Amino acid sequence: MHKIKIKSIAIILASLLIITAIIAYNMSNTAVKDNSQVNTNNVVISTEEVCNTNLIKSQGMDSSRTIDIEACNLLNLLYKQGKSSGNSQDVYENRDNLHVNFCEGWTPNPECPQEYSLFPQHDWIINGNGMVHSPSNKVTVGQASYRGQEEHGIPYVYYKNQKNAEEAYTLYTSSNLYIYPSLDDDSFIGKKEDAKVMENPILERETMNIANTPYIIGSRQIAKAGTDYYTIHDGSGSEIPFVKLALAGLASFKPEIKQKLTQKINANDQEISFLIPTLQMLIRYSHISIEDSNDYLNNEKIHGSTYMAHYLRSGLPEPYYRANKLITMTNSLEIEDIPPLIQLKVISQDFTNDEKLFDTPGAIARSINYNTKREITVSAKDSFDISGKTDNLEYVWKVLENKELINLQVNSQDPSQATIEFLPTDSTQRLEVFVFVKKKSGKYYQKICWRTQRF
Repeated sequence: MHKIKIKSIAIILASLLIITAIIAYNMSNTAVKDNSQVNTNNVVISTEEVCNTNLIKSQGMDSSRTIDIEACNLLNLLYKQGKSSGNSQDVYENRDNLHVNFCEGWTPNPECPQEYSLFPQHDWIINGNGMVHSPSNKVTVGQASYRGQEEHGIPYVYYKNQKNAEEAYTLYTSSNLYIYPSLDDDSFIGKKEDAKVMENPILERETMNIANTPYIIGSRQIAKAGTDYYTIHDGSGSEIPFVKLALAGLASFKPEIKQKLTQKINANDQEISFLIPTLQMLIRYSHISIEDSNDYLNNEKIHGSTYMAHYLRSGLPEPYYRANKLITMTNSLEIEDIPPLIQLKVISQDFTNDEKLFDTPGAIARSINYNTKREITVSAKDSFDISGKTDNLEYVWKVLENKELINLQVNSQDPSQATIEFLPTDSTQRLEVFVFVKKKSGKYYQKICWRTQRF
């Protein structure tokens, strides 16, 4: 029997709860303070604008093909009208010593001149520290184009053990979002340069990451990374589209909503903020495949452990995530729309201690061998809304793939609790169970993931 390198059952905190099972083989930060700055072409860029339209290319999109001119103009209009918060209180952190340069056509030294910044309002921090272990006290979006372990990305390292997973959860609930290249984790079937693969990428199960949480983002994109042709790119720079989406989303919140989301509340013996859980949820809802909550509850593509920035259409990368929709949804968000923060706990299980990867409030992960049957009962009853209340919540449990390998029984007397049985199999599989939670009067679901991985 093959030993499972990483088999995990993970429950993830968000408007949606996901439970996943996988069966797999062994295997200075000087801020730009001036209100405006004039470049050599006499173009005035002002921090009174959220988005620099001069950096939108001739095809109507930014260099990452993520933000189009309509989205850029909408960001500026909402801010001009006093309807959005902008990025003046946000920080972008580069943690790879500019191995990847977020500044457009300029190397920061140490700041990026405003005319070379797509979002000229946010502050900058530049260092080479790679993986983050403790949160900043500021609203921060960061990235690091570093390898995690061997062929794996940094997200893999976060999911390997209890300590690292707790660090990721703390970042998530402290208004910090970090994006890292996925590298060989969550790869697609076929050749990266194959147009058909780029048009409709399908996950290669043997490469799936060991856990799935909403805490951080593993990234992949379509780009001409060092070539003269487009290819699926899972390395350095693939995180930049999601840095841009995150900053666009942060800029779009109404000022009072962003302030409320950023404030920490005390609940379940934790001090947490709802900003990044809410932003992550809105990014998922902005995917082109999502038109309503029914799509959100039933589309496995948006709930994976790696986010794909593009798909190929007519020979060009097109964004999977619609910036215009993200901006509109985010700006329309009201207090009553903010989804609860999911809190998971194990009620009972027959997993052994050696099979445990981690237990966190937003994700639980286990590692098991081939042909092993396991059962676990999980509760999300302690989930709470932004007011700290745990009542009037709606729970939806879902198995989106490999339904024949999972028995899911929701407690008829307590829909916040479910028993999940993972059936034995001798092939590499990914088994996921999602729990989606929202206020009964709310608009959006938050997600969590539970994963089991077999080797």
